[in-house]
Amino acid sequence: MPEAFCLKACIDCLYSDYSPYGQALGSMLCFRNIKDEYLRVASKNEFWALHGRHERPVQETCLCGQFARRVPGTGYRG
Repeated sequence: MPEAFCLKACIDCLYSDYSPYGQALGSMLCFRNIKDEYLRVASKNEFWALHGRHERPVQETCLCGQFARRVPGTGYRG
């Protein structure tokens, strides 16, 4: 997809991530409740400390009012 475009859905959101255990049926974890902490995570080891603190599981195609486009190089999954 050209850089000027993005999917406006959880799969492309700055605050979502897959569980380090793997994903089932497109489930992701939403970290919008602890945005600043999540964005400071830079490794899988650091991610484990936040793993159980996500707000809710979401589908990859979900969209909420707090969507922020994922910027390459930002956060753990970036």
